[in-house]
Amino acid sequence: VIRREKVRCFMDSIVYLDDHFVSPSEAKISVFDLSILRGYGISDYFRTYEREPFHLEDHLDRLERSAKEMEIILPKNSQEITLLVKEAITRLPNSELGFKIIVTGGASSDQYMPDGPPKFIMIVTPIVPYSKMFYEEGIRLITHNFARAFPLAKTIEYTAAILGMKKASRCGVQEVLYLDSKDNLLEAGKANFFAFKNGTLITPSEGIVKGITRKIVLEVAEGVFPIEERKISKEEIPLFDEAFITSGTQGVLPVIQIDKHLIGTGKVSPHVRT
Repeated sequence: VIRREKVRCFMDSIVYLDDHFVSPSEAKISVFDLSILRGYGISDYFRTYEREPFHLEDHLDRLERSAKEMEIILPKNSQEITLLVKEAITRLPNSELGFKIIVTGGASSDQYMPDGPPKFIMIVTPIVPYSKMFYEEGIRLITHNFARAFPLAKTIEYTAAILGMKKASRCGVQEVLYLDSKDNLLEAGKANFFAFKNGTLITPSEGIVKGITRKIVLEVAEGVFPIEERKISKEEIPLFDEAFITSGTQGVLPVIQIDKHLIGTGKVSPHVRT
């Protein structure tokens, strides 16, 4: 069923490339683009709720910050992208949509340094809902050592996340939780991490891509719970009362186990449900 949903999702998608909306099969870039040759490029992802882009301005601000950090010139400005997003919504009228924006490093004649302009790609795909079971019963994580080279930028380089998810799949769990070289918790493959410890909401502060949903959770929690953005040691995992991950794709997903440690009672907690 999941495979069929993904195939349908692909067939119903559209792509914006080279100043035109095209079908996925028509979207092509040069094999000499540095996104292919060297994994050099930036990206961002957001979705609609009730057909409205969720915190679009925040996502476009982050795209600009990523471009600056990676020294890539954006081919489109925020106003132009906003108009393209609105047009895409009218082209796919029957579902909630996910938007993946990619800005490539550009073509390279020596296959190393860019000498062609960056490509702007926007992939628009109907949302395939995440299983309700995971929101009701929680997910399990395994830890895996990896630290991003450029945490201030959201890049297209997801090799560690893919390998981590393969490891998670082999272990029968749903996500991977990165650790730095000193065994401090960082983030999941495509999500930020939070935990409650002694009534305080804690979340890693360094070495992570700070997501938009993470920002919203911190804003909502301010004044409701004590909050600490800090280094969190792997040794603290058995002391967590609750835990969850956040992302633009999944929203807020409760975590009931990390490695062999049950979080709290091993059940989804009231804080995460609300």
